[in-house]
Amino acid sequence: FLPHTTGIKIKFAKTLSLSDTKISSNVQTDLDIRKDKDNAVRAMEMDMEILRSKKGCRYTIKSDIDGHLQYLELIKEPVVNAKGEIQGIVGLINDITEKTMLEKKLHELSTVDQLTKLLNRSAGTAEIENCIRTASSENCFAIIDIDKFKYVNDTYGHDCGDKVLINVAEKLKGTVRGNDVVFRWGGEEMLILLAVDGEIAEQVAQRCRKAVEASEVVYNGQTVKVTITIGGCSYVTGLDQERMISKADENLYQGKSNGKNQVVF
Repeated sequence: FLPHTTGIKIKFAKTLSLSDTKISSNVQTDLDIRKDKDNAVRAMEMDMEILRSKKGCRYTIKSDIDGHLQYLELIKEPVVNAKGEIQGIVGLINDITEKTMLEKKLHELSTVDQLTKLLNRSAGTAEIENCIRTASSENCFAIIDIDKFKYVNDTYGHDCGDKVLINVAEKLKGTVRGNDVVFRWGGEEMLILLAVDGEIAEQVAQRCRKAVEASEVVYNGQTVKVTITIGGCSYVTGLDQERMISKADENLYQGKSNGKNQVVF
């Protein structure tokens, strides 16, 4: 790289708390002075693009070196002489770690249920809308309701009820496949979006039901066991989200009416 960029690269290295770098007349690249090689390669690629296009750039990197996490915004501009020749590159580094972490926390608060750590209904609604837009027949919805949950709250208290909700959420997350998504839909209801056809979705739902049935919560020395009922449906072309959820709800109601602790698709 151009000699004029050396000082910038060394200052960049020190800002990132990297290994000691000797300031000399020798040109050093990001690969010479940085421990995080992926970011080093990206920085060099961006510099090469500036040299090629003679235009500045702005980008963000995540740096995690020796447990020191930083999010940095880099703004770079070429230094051009009267002949239009690039003499070097100047850059500005903004530490946006605090801002980025706050944005991530706000995003989590807006999309994650704080009790169960499942995605919330708002996030679920967006995922289902996206699923409907793709119009894939390989998608199913399953609504889960905890049987006799009011009895648990009335008998053992709401703290125990919270532990039951957390336990059911953990069992669902631990049972579904990697590309399935579990949401807390509201109250004692949860919803699973399954990227499979109806037959496989029903098998997954049965595994979820059995996992919850086999589990227990110990609260104040007492063992509390619950079951779940699941109503599901496959995606039907032309149906909107409200009608799809209504269809799954109907199957859930049927399962409740027929004795609970079952799966109806």
